Amino acid sequence: MPNKGRFLFFILPALCLFLPLLLNGGAMGGIPQDSSKDLQQPGFSTSNPATFQSPVWTALGKKDQERLVAGETVVIEEDLPGKAWPRFTLYHLVKGTPEQVAAVFWDCELDPAYIPNCTTVRIIKRPGASVIEGQYTLKMPFFLREEVYVSRNELTQPAPGVYEIKWKVLKSRYSKDCSGSLRAEPFDKERTLLRYRNLVEPASSFAKLLRSKAGNQVYDSVSALVLQTEREVEKSPELILRQIANLRQSLHVSPEPSVNSVTLPSSQQSAAAAP
Repeated sequence: MPNKGRFLFFILPALCLFLPLLLNGGAMGGIPQDSSKDLQQPGFSTSNPATFQSPVWTALGKKDQERLVAGETVVIEEDLPGKAWPRFTLYHLVKGTPEQVAAVFWDCELDPAYIPNCTTVRIIKRPGASVIEGQYTLKMPFFLREEVYVSRNELTQPAPGVYEIKWKVLKSRYSKDCSGSLRAEPFDKERTLLRYRNLVEPASSFAKLLRSKAGNQVYDSVSALVLQTEREVEKSPELILRQIANLRQSLHVSPEPSVNSVTLPSSQQSAAAAP
């Protein structure tokens, strides 16, 4: 929920490896702007890109909108007063429904299967149906101790068909503060407009040297989320259905998802429906 790259030196690199992974699940300077792989997720119906009026979309410049429509990822760095690292915001048009994207992201215990450097995630508390606190363990380089942090993640549905997940780190070994959000909303008949935002205040006074690396890590984490969603929709219909059921339960939405309601690829619908 973040931007692309890796490497610095000594103890410093460690301080950024874990931060972007907070996508709860988690760009820019020095970040290649190459296009992401297509995600095969047919989906839902909504507006034409030419008339799409979402505040998230209209806040972007025309060139950034054109890049998104062309399949690229747009990453923005925003310097904030008194912050060593900028706030990273990443936009991408994902081929799939907002519900599918949000469901994969909300399933934080699956993170170790696809998020770089994430080794374990365990839900330790459920303050509410749509709020969880998870303990994340991240692998660190060289001789550094692993990062273990606790993040509170909250799921909301601010509008029909729109999903937002916000997170805030409560405990961390290497950062003073970290918060962010992921927003998924309908864009057109096949794509979801994804916005991922992350702001970290590292504990190290040397953190400014790691600015580029931090952005790279955010990009890598979001790219991993996009690819994971693609794999699930194409190859794991039972998993995506279970994740959507969990998402709906967290939002107190009753009907269990069916193959038709999530619009799986035709090649998968018969397999998922088979007894």
